[in-house]
Amino acid sequence: MRNRTKFTLGLVGLVTFVIALTVCLSPVLDDQTGLQWADGFFNQLSKNSSYFLPKVAEESANYAGKSFRAQVTPRDPVIAEHIERVFAVAGAQTRAHGKTVELAGDLGAVARAIIADAEGMYRGRERELQAAYGFSGREAIYCWWAALDAIYRQFVEEGDVPASNFASMLRTKVCEPAYNFVGIAPRSPSEAGLPLFALLAFYLLYTVWYGFSILYLFEGLGITVQATRREEQ
Repeated sequence: MRNRTKFTLGLVGLVTFVIALTVCLSPVLDDQTGLQWADGFFNQLSKNSSYFLPKVAEESANYAGKSFRAQVTPRDPVIAEHIERVFAVAGAQTRAHGKTVELAGDLGAVARAIIADAEGMYRGRERELQAAYGFSGREAIYCWWAALDAIYRQFVEEGDVPASNFASMLRTKVCEPAYNFVGIAPRSPSEAGLPLFALLAFYLLYTVWYGFSILYLFEGLGITVQATRREEQ
């Protein structure tokens, strides 16, 4: 041991770091670990920042009367039936051939139906979707998502870039957030400024805490890194 003071500081820092980590991984907040609580907190902020529905709804007006035709072949025959159901409710034409479903309709009208369902999921009204379709709202969103991939590809093949970009937007900015954030209440950063600042400050402190503990521990043991000089001949 080269430096007992630094070694002691490093050892104490590392031990207290492990103790703090153990507390964070223990159910100390409403039967949740600190890590689970933080994960849920940031999911709430993420859901709030993923709310693009008004913007997409405004964009959908440009595609009123824009027709589409596509074929979807999901692996599960039940999903094929459910895709038929959601598009039929939206006023689109559907026809099944085995596992393949042919779809045709108005892209603007379908977009409005998708946005309405995503809004219902965002606001926690999944029961309304289940009553309308006969299966879970999350599965309805999945059906929209699966069919939009086929619609997107159809527009790409036709060389219709604006329509393909809009279909992709419906898929990624409407369906995916609605599906991924089910059961999570949105929360804006302005409403959670104090806990957000506290978590970020703790993360910064915790990182520095661990780094300096290891540094002092190694320096106390005399383990250091030094640059070597190369003598030219």
